[in-house]
Amino acid sequence: MLINIGRSLAASAQSRAPVVNAASFEFLNTLPTPWTYTRSDTAATIRDSDGKLQSLAANTPRFNHDENGRALGLHIEASSTNKCENYNAAPSDLTGVTLSSGSAVLSIVDDTSALASVGLDEIGSGAAIKIDNSASGSSCTVDFAGTFGNTNPHSLSIWVRMETGAGDVRRTGSGSNTVTLSGDNYQRYMLENETPSSSSSAMRIRLNPGAVAYCILNQLEEGAFCTSEIIVAGSAATRQQDALTLSSLDAEPYFDEGEGFIAARFCLDRLVSGTDQYLLVASDGTSANTLGLRIDSTADKSLRGYVRSGSTNKHVVANGDKQVTDIVQAAGIRWQSGETTILSGGLENEQTYTGDPSGIDELTIGKLGSSTNPLYGHIQRIELGKVSGSNTDLGSRMYQSGDLQLVGGGQSLMVGHFDSQESAGDDGKAALESRLREIDPDKSIVWANAGTGSSAASKTTQASNFWWDLATSSRGDAYDAFYAAVDDAGLQPSAILWSQGEQDSHQIGLATTRSEYKQALEAIFADMRSSFGDIPVFIQKIGRRSSFTNTGGMQAVREVQQELIDENSWCHFGAESFDQGLYDATHLDDAGYAIVGQRLANAVAGYFGETVESTQGPYISAASLVGATVTVTLAHDGGTDFTPTSGIEGFHVFDSSGELTIGSAIRGDANTVVLTLTSTPSGTTTLYYVHDAELGVNTANMVKDNASLSMPLQAAKFQLQP
Repeated sequence: MLINIGRSLAASAQSRAPVVNAASFEFLNTLPTPWTYTRSDTAATIRDSDGKLQSLAANTPRFNHDENGRALGLHIEASSTNKCENYNAAPSDLTGVTLSSGSAVLSIVDDTSALASVGLDEIGSGAAIKIDNSASGSSCTVDFAGTFGNTNPHSLSIWVRMETGAGDVRRTGSGSNTVTLSGDNYQRYMLENETPSSSSSAMRIRLNPGAVAYCILNQLEEGAFCTSEIIVAGSAATRQQDALTLSSLDAEPYFDEGEGFIAARFCLDRLVSGTDQYLLVASDGTSANTLGLRIDSTADKSLRGYVRSGSTNKHVVANGDKQVTDIVQAAGIRWQSGETTILSGGLENEQTYTGDPSGIDELTIGKLGSSTNPLYGHIQRIELGKVSGSNTDLGSRMYQSGDLQLVGGGQSLMVGHFDSQESAGDDGKAALESRLREIDPDKSIVWANAGTGSSAASKTTQASNFWWDLATSSRGDAYDAFYAAVDDAGLQPSAILWSQGEQDSHQIGLATTRSEYKQALEAIFADMRSSFGDIPVFIQKIGRRSSFTNTGGMQAVREVQQELIDENSWCHFGAESFDQGLYDATHLDDAGYAIVGQRLANAVAGYFGETVESTQGPYISAASLVGATVTVTLAHDGGTDFTPTSGIEGFHVFDSSGELTIGSAIRGDANTVVLTLTSTPSGTTTLYYVHDAELGVNTANMVKDNASLSMPLQAAKFQLQP
């Protein structure tokens, strides 16, 4: 493992370590040799590349797509039985569908056009069940044949469109929960984790008086959540467990049980409560000798190693990377001579032990053993190799060129995104990654923490825990820790996210000059870009404090940060944080980290060419002084207006005598704020929006726009007159 990739990465970071005898397998459209897929049923479904729901023959791999035809990968699920007994995909008559109360009219109709709008026109005949309660002044209920059969938790689902009115999905019997039906387009309604009062309960739809509904693909299955659509044709049907296996693994030239790696790309449908989900397991056909990865059963659902030798656990530790659903993720495991490391989400966990697994001859995807602990999700890619390499090499196998590999540097306001001061949570990281994945779900997003709390940019601020020594042009301990963290995370960074300056702000004007602070940042960023290539740096600007004594220190940091953004094409505004709540005198609360995480995500996405509503929020484009009136002109980015309209806080005006009193600060129009001073300025006059520590400000009275993710007016400094 590299101790510090920054010292040797410039020439080698963008190339992989020389791994021989490796093989990669894609599972987006075809089943690669020599993999075997089995599933002995005809009830399973997928969406094809046109986004159309289709049924599949037995043992046909489930290469799945979303409704827009985007490839998701090979679908893996546990077995499940649809207990309904009607014809749910291609109803030709009302067999198994009964009007149990009311006077609605039931019929089978052609609804191809409406079904086609959501990709359901090819799963059957284009027919749907119509429930017409338009002529009735009372509600009606319609039941589907097939009972729960026991009183265990079950889940109900059905595709419905409401032509008029509303209704709900429920079960028969007392104490039923409901899911409301509304909207004139087909959508899948799910009533999950429903425990019946009787084993004879069945699935039911209830419509309000005057309502008309069309439905298809009703499903009743045992379990706490709904799985993919299962076709029934007059009797219950079971979709069997998907099984994907690479047999005779020990005979392949790219595998060695004594040393190697496995990297995977995948997308999870569900995070299951109370049970592990096995992503991949190389084994001897039993659980006695294994090398693999699983999704943890505990509340945080992080990635966990699974290594056993002679039925003894060797690596069953989680790395803390909380898994999420509906996005592309990457994970890997490498092993060599009694050492195993798991890696995902910029987090590793390494275990050493004696007694290596032996006799490993197969690789199973999506389950452990014959049928236990199944995965619910999609496998996109697997790569195996015979040389363990470093974390950086493993990361190069996990991530692809279009992925975003982000590194957070700086001090505790960066660390707080990963390990907050309020709860030790990772709300900021989760919000950033979630937002970026919403924008482009095909990219795997990883954001690693490489910050150090209470660290100074310049050694002049403090002699230890600093990033750069200007006197020797060398790195400090915090900077060495940064490079070590990048190495451990296995990343080749796409961008640096930086939040720092609080420590230096205490000493600017005392031990450290403003110029020294700026020089230190310039040297740090130049060193990063020398190591990682021509990558962007995004600055989360310094915020505010509830207490602070070194007057002017925070203002100097804020101005230096803005100068770096203005002077360098590679340096970008990341996010403001001053408007968010503080947990203590310095750090954001959990909610604040989540909001700032989303703002950083928008800035990064905009830089990388994605379409986002707002990347920076409103800013001051001009300011003028006439007498005792300051007119501030705003330029919008995403929003079109702002609040509040009066009592606006955060503006400061200074002249040669000091700070002047602002008598009123009001909205002039959607693009102007008008400040009325209590006296006319003289001499050099300067306008600030957000000044120094901004002590005592009521953030509710600071300017925010009306974008869907409301953004604050950016901090600024304007010279009004000489």
